[in-house]
Amino acid sequence: MLVEPAAAQLAEMLETNRRALAALDVRLGGEPLSEIRRRLRAALGFGEGPLVVTGHQPEFIHAGVWAKHVVAVRLAEAVGGSAVNLVVDHDAPRVFAFTVPRVEGSRVRGVALRYADWPAGAALEGLPATTPAAADGLRDAVAEALGALYPPSQFPAFWKAYRETPNPVDWVDQAVAGRRAVEQQLGVVIADRRVSTSWSGPLLCTLLGDACRFAAAYNAALSDYRVAQGIAGTQRPMPDLDSAGPRCETALWIYRLGAPRRRLFVENSQGRIRLYAGAERVAEWPERDTATWAALAPRLAELAGWVVRPRALVLTLWARLALGDLFIHGIGGAKYDRITDELIRRYFGVEPPHMACVSATLRLPLPGARRRADELKRAYRAAQHAARDMRFNPERHLPAEVVEADVQRKRAAVAEAQRLRRDEPANHLRRREVFREIRALNAALTARFPEAVTAADDALREQQRTLQAHAVASSREYFFAMHRRADLALLLENLPQVTQLRSATIV
Repeated sequence: MLVEPAAAQLAEMLETNRRALAALDVRLGGEPLSEIRRRLRAALGFGEGPLVVTGHQPEFIHAGVWAKHVVAVRLAEAVGGSAVNLVVDHDAPRVFAFTVPRVEGSRVRGVALRYADWPAGAALEGLPATTPAAADGLRDAVAEALGALYPPSQFPAFWKAYRETPNPVDWVDQAVAGRRAVEQQLGVVIADRRVSTSWSGPLLCTLLGDACRFAAAYNAALSDYRVAQGIAGTQRPMPDLDSAGPRCETALWIYRLGAPRRRLFVENSQGRIRLYAGAERVAEWPERDTATWAALAPRLAELAGWVVRPRALVLTLWARLALGDLFIHGIGGAKYDRITDELIRRYFGVEPPHMACVSATLRLPLPGARRRADELKRAYRAAQHAARDMRFNPERHLPAEVVEADVQRKRAAVAEAQRLRRDEPANHLRRREVFREIRALNAALTARFPEAVTAADDALREQQRTLQAHAVASSREYFFAMHRRADLALLLENLPQVTQLRSATIV
């Protein structure tokens, strides 16, 4: 488990953030940040009390992601506030599938099960809800793959809620309902708000109306991060925003539901602002309509099927500045949100609010999961060396009395190769001849004992299969509802409690 800073410090950190955020002299779309925060919370159903925020894609999360929900709820309880999970429904998965482990004898194999057919690059938002028949088919496939692990798992509870979600807007509603059903059995209740219906407001005025200056700050923050991490190029951990031509790339996506996401560009010229989905022009407005949210909101509503959504860094910037009092990341998010820290400093000229990081590893009780990976890797490397050595130094592995004559010829050829390298390095023709002679002698030796070569190759393949099976068995990435309730309860028991903070100290 990882809770950073320590759980005992989280309540105090949240209070520090609340005080700092209340004092920030930041305006978006002409409005003070304090008023934006108050109005956004009210719109999302939260009061002015402490608000803990976390978030993730609505797919099949692993236990380490779920640990964020647990700590967020405990922190909210400790400070007398609320906890919310931002459902990142505008994410576009690489594949619409998840992996289920199948036990085959003493080994485990990963089985990829598709949960939807949807265009590559399209967001989860708008993905049609799974029909009851399709849901039952997928449930049966999961049960067949998990075998004896299925009945004690929390998957039946997940699937019942998933299948019976009342009037789901799309697949995302089903996934959230299933996850919540598992959480509630364990006493973890967190509010969910979808990014697609929550994210908006005056920050968009900045991102569209001041796109070039924002892009410069974004790219500079990325550059600083790359220097600090020793990363070359401009594509990792994410690409720079393109601001070289007349159009500036924003840190936003634009797309139609069911179609691949596109990068959103803006062009400001002669008092007009033009929006482009990649190279396709989608809108043109008076530039003054980006000055305030009251003017921009109706323009966005006119986009005729196009929707605008935040990219990763902008989403967490919004969540940390405009919504919550403390954002809880996983490991990857916390790592990359150091870029957001610098972006906030560069663009807004203020210190960013503190963030926290929570994760955990909970493994399924699969064969071989507890074996040490380093030992298996050493065994695999030894088998690799043995198989290679069998081909390049077969005399070391074959009966000496049988191959002595061939070995003597090889030793003479090796000695000649060494002499040529030392005394006649430019004699490339002769050196190639000797090299070919050595290869032919090795081939002749191994040809006399093919079973030895086969045994070495078989041993290597066996070690490779063992290593691959261990990677599958010991993975921490399996959907948290595949775990037994007792194991999830064990995780709950071991995740640290958050120290209570007296309500009188909360601003």
